[in-house]
Amino acid sequence: MRRALALLLLLTACHRSRDTVAETAPQPAAGVPIYDGVVTLNPVTRQTTGQWTIAFRRRAGADSAVLLLNGGLTIRSVAGSEVLNFATVRDDDLTRLTIHFIAQPDARATRFDIAYGGTLALSGDSINIVSPEWIELSLDTFWHPVFADLAHEILGRARVILPTEFRAVSSGAVSARGDTIEIANTAPLVDFAFAASPHLARSTLNRARAFYVGEAPTNVPELLRIANACVDDLNAQFGAHTPLTQVDMGLPPRPGPGYARKRYIAISRGGDSSPVRTTWFICHELAHNWSQGAVASGPDNWLNEGFAEYASGRAVRRMYGDTAYAMVLTHWRQQAARQPPVWRAEFTERPGARVAYGKAPLLLDSLEHRIGVPTMDRMLVRFMTERLRTTPDVLTMLTAIAGPETSEWFRLELSR
Repeated sequence: MRRALALLLLLTACHRSRDTVAETAPQPAAGVPIYDGVVTLNPVTRQTTGQWTIAFRRRAGADSAVLLLNGGLTIRSVAGSEVLNFATVRDDDLTRLTIHFIAQPDARATRFDIAYGGTLALSGDSINIVSPEWIELSLDTFWHPVFADLAHEILGRARVILPTEFRAVSSGAVSARGDTIEIANTAPLVDFAFAASPHLARSTLNRARAFYVGEAPTNVPELLRIANACVDDLNAQFGAHTPLTQVDMGLPPRPGPGYARKRYIAISRGGDSSPVRTTWFICHELAHNWSQGAVASGPDNWLNEGFAEYASGRAVRRMYGDTAYAMVLTHWRQQAARQPPVWRAEFTERPGARVAYGKAPLLLDSLEHRIGVPTMDRMLVRFMTERLRTTPDVLTMLTAIAGPETSEWFRLELSR
């Protein structure tokens, strides 16, 4: 199950102080819970203990919540003034926790505490690692509780207790004091993703930073140059209200895929490292600063990925010209071949990767040819800045910009 969930879209003895969420903390919004936790991790044995306070907004009439946790961890307690009881079941390689609450007639904020411990179980892939030299954990490890619908984005902080020599880079703001690395999600993110090492070093150029172990890899200057170029290009298009101000790139000492959390990108070894390919990848990940908001586990996820991919392709075209963009189009066509529809009103499942990353951006390119570059520019800016979350919202916006005939044509193309 964890491998499937990782496609969406893709670090512990007790601490001396376990502060709970401050009374002055912001209240959770629908789909945006607030986490506050302490997780202690032993880099040698993977022994883990965790304590979290989670505040979330229940829907009207909802009397339960389901969360997922790493299968090597055992729930020790769940408590809260509205908690009735809880139950756990091992589901594939995950622990599935169901919490039952006092019934409520209306939507309200609910807070509960959860404690767990055990030995963190890691799959055979190379993305998630716990060792004395390198720790890297993200969503598909479920090292902290995650709402099972995978439709929630987290605000708050995680305090990770590690040996004092460890330093970290993360999807959130990072600070360190003694044995505690604090990760603060000041913008909503799907998890607390981070990497840490006792040998973590960094290089900086303008608004980009690269983090690595030991000596700087030879490609660091080029990565920093490209990251700054992507920031400049995307900010010029979409950054009037929410510009990118800093990019952190983790360069893990491993093979395997990369991933991103808005301004944080993990770039692994191997693969095509040409300037065009690297620009394409980095610009795609940074485009998620704006191309986000659709439920990642649902049929509208093509919006998140398709628009980010299309925006990165256009950035490649602006930086390297039509020949480079033709290579991008060829890749999209290969991905799109013999694939099912991108979206239909009755769909309930998220589209496959070849649909989201190939067929969807190829269709957006066809839309550009139909309505012209200036109109497509306006559509992209509205999509990125208004944070449209559903396909019907996009079709309504397209009707306003390009007319009902074009909107209907696009809907039919999505359904083919």
